[in-house]
Amino acid sequence: MDEREALLTVAGQGVDLDRSSYDVLLCLLRHAGEVVGKDELLEAGWPARVVSENSLAKAVSRIRHALGADGGSLKVVHGYGYRLAVGVHFETVPLAKVHAHPHEADRLRPGDPLPQRPGWSLRRRLGEGSAGLIYLAQDSSGQACAVKLATGEAGLRSLKREIALERYMAAAAADIPGLARLTGWNLAHPPFFAEMPFFEQGNLRNWIDARGGWAGIDLDARLQMCAGLCDTLAALHGLGIIHKDLKPENLYPLEPATPGGTWRLMLSDLGAGQAAITPRLAELDMGLSIIDPVHGITSGQAGNLLYMAPEVIAGEIPTQRSDVFSLGVLLYQLVVGDLRRSLAPGWELEVTDPLLREDIAAAAASDPHRRLLDPAELADRLRGLEARRHAQERQRAREQAILRTAKQLATMKRRRRRGLAAVSVLLSVLALSLWQQQATRREREIALGATSRAQAEAAKTAAVVDFLTDGILRQANPYEVGSRPLSLRHAIDRAAHDVKGRFSDEPAIAAEIHGALAGAYEGMNEFGSAVGHYDKQVRALRRTRPVDLPAVARAQSALCRAWHWQGSLPWADAACLRARADFLAAGLPPDMAEVFLALSDSRRDENRRVLHRLSPRMERIRSSGDDDLLGYALWFTGIAQNRVGDVQASERTHAELVAVRQRQAPGGSMSLAWALADHGRALLQAGRIDEGERTLARAQAMFDRIAGPENPQGRTPAIHRARHAYALGQWTRARALARPQYEFLRQAAGWQNWTIFAALTTVAAEARLGNQDAARELLAELAAGTAGLERDFPYLRETYWTHLFDTHLALGDTVAAQTYLEKLAALSRHPDASALLPAQVECHRGALRAARSQATRARRHLDACRRGLESLLPKGSPLLQLPRHVVVAADASRA
Repeated sequence: MDEREALLTVAGQGVDLDRSSYDVLLCLLRHAGEVVGKDELLEAGWPARVVSENSLAKAVSRIRHALGADGGSLKVVHGYGYRLAVGVHFETVPLAKVHAHPHEADRLRPGDPLPQRPGWSLRRRLGEGSAGLIYLAQDSSGQACAVKLATGEAGLRSLKREIALERYMAAAAADIPGLARLTGWNLAHPPFFAEMPFFEQGNLRNWIDARGGWAGIDLDARLQMCAGLCDTLAALHGLGIIHKDLKPENLYPLEPATPGGTWRLMLSDLGAGQAAITPRLAELDMGLSIIDPVHGITSGQAGNLLYMAPEVIAGEIPTQRSDVFSLGVLLYQLVVGDLRRSLAPGWELEVTDPLLREDIAAAAASDPHRRLLDPAELADRLRGLEARRHAQERQRAREQAILRTAKQLATMKRRRRRGLAAVSVLLSVLALSLWQQQATRREREIALGATSRAQAEAAKTAAVVDFLTDGILRQANPYEVGSRPLSLRHAIDRAAHDVKGRFSDEPAIAAEIHGALAGAYEGMNEFGSAVGHYDKQVRALRRTRPVDLPAVARAQSALCRAWHWQGSLPWADAACLRARADFLAAGLPPDMAEVFLALSDSRRDENRRVLHRLSPRMERIRSSGDDDLLGYALWFTGIAQNRVGDVQASERTHAELVAVRQRQAPGGSMSLAWALADHGRALLQAGRIDEGERTLARAQAMFDRIAGPENPQGRTPAIHRARHAYALGQWTRARALARPQYEFLRQAAGWQNWTIFAALTTVAAEARLGNQDAARELLAELAAGTAGLERDFPYLRETYWTHLFDTHLALGDTVAAQTYLEKLAALSRHPDASALLPAQVECHRGALRAARSQATRARRHLDACRRGLESLLPKGSPLLQLPRHVVVAADASRA
């Protein structure tokens, strides 16, 4: 078999094979002596096509006939696939000795007709690469296209990849305006080729050389070209496609559609760089075989070294961040006007605009984890450059104005509290919410020195405060004489109905009041009402003239947050994406929206995406002075670090979160209680037991003092203690701590995440203690209450499957235990899985082997588990005792 010429020779004679049979034989040769499954052979012979097994059987028959006397060496493995039972020798042939196959593209010349396309002929050669030739083709009417002809097997594989991606995009109904799509192809008979649009101007390098350089193209036009390319790449990434070969030779300038418009860059050649699928695309199971079947995804590394990310040069698998690095290099070259420049030390001296320096550095950071994740964000940055410059100039005045406004509101709050001791908590919630709504607008007016508008804002503030005082606080004043006061909740509800009637023609005032009311409802955990008022606030703000985009963006982010607390992920995503667009339109970094988009990632169990989204923003959020936003960012980061198995980083993040919450509320708050509970859990996991217990005790006391001992949220510290006891193998203590929490939460809160945690700890502890009836009863309750767990609580899968594995193994049901072990093993291979999970899976395998009396195999798995855990966990972590618990449980089971 000569792969270069796609030629099979038997007994010195060339043998013709159809394309599919050839590919099947090639796959069998590469796995000679091994059993190759039918699915793999079908994918090799008919990539991205749905065919029956009968097609494979016919191809095997043709191969056997072609092999003649050796045909009997192709064995069928019934129910699975085939095996080629021969010895195979591989030999590298020098390129100088390889001649093109007579049916390949090398035989074609300008003026020849284009095979398989009647009426079309080849006009001139446009280019040549390692994978194939590109010709300009025209028909009799003068219509033109570019034709990429595959030369050799490498070219054919590249062509198949590009066609497979084209089919996938067509199936996904993807419309990507900046992508040069294939218009047709021929894989039926050689020569094999694909057709694509022809760009008269040539690629970007040709185009700029023909113009004599960049002198006639201003910087704004170059930035717009780059922003359009970012949009194209973002759309590809959204489909799960990585280009892998961004460079000027794959970019084609397209002239403006209208006079005075800007040039656009068309991106092409998805096959040239062996464009790869991301895990997300692989999960769609589209049947796309576009990874090199021999060398894997990293074979034949694509791209000019100038544009290749450092981690790819070092041999790592390309990712979406690798494409972003190439974007960063291209942006730098467009800014300095030289496609030959590299990001060598000192490149910053060539970029005079500090914001552009920041953008290039963010996109082309050498550390992929500090690199921008989303090309769309780079596009937004470039398009909002002027607005960002203005925002930067306003920042100092903004900070000073915020301080002054905060002092004014604090004074106002103190005055209103006199005589209203019974409603002081509500007043503080409303005042804080009002301050958040007023701060951005008032600080801008003060900073700009617009006295008259500032006076108007002051009058509006007075109107809002009067409404809140007269409409809410005075109604609920227990010292009011002559009538029975309303409850706080009823006073707020009554005022909420009055807003539309009193301020229908004053949307700015209505917006402030709706924001204050939303904050009050949110403070009372009435998230449905909070959502309604935040939505009304946003609508009112968009009706004001001129529209205050920063205020709109903040209100939109608050709406996103409330949707999250309400439990509606799709509506939260929609609100946050809108907020992100509003921030960018205002020329402000969309950190607030991104923090709550990270919460969406967390709820989907995409924990590394949480870290990638938040890590580059943390320093800016820390320096913003917004402790509320910083608290949320730290909270979501700490949770993600814990879920990916970085126990020590999670503990440090939660310690910082506690410090922030204490700074916000030195006397204590529910937020501080939650932060203390999470930090206590992290300390226990890190092996700092005494500190963890003290921290959990402090959290418990704060929950009880603020919310009362019957509040469901106050059950969290006890559940953390129960889970820690279970991790230590203290089954009796774990059950004693977890069972009362489960029974209380089941009645008070239903099946939410903490109820599930308590139930899982209880059922596993009962099973470990030999209480089979209690365990089976609770298993039935769990099954009924968590039917939608993978949809509603995907981040609980690892905990859920681990405890059910333990439970069924302790109950002696090794078949059910094997089912959950397989789920955990599959999850351990997921990119977002905990780094600890592969080692834990080894322990579970050891447990299952031990239960089946396979002591030697069990010991091997337990040793692998121990080594894995010790390499990742700090000394003293209770998780290090997992291998010992397996042995104890196995002994108990045999007893």
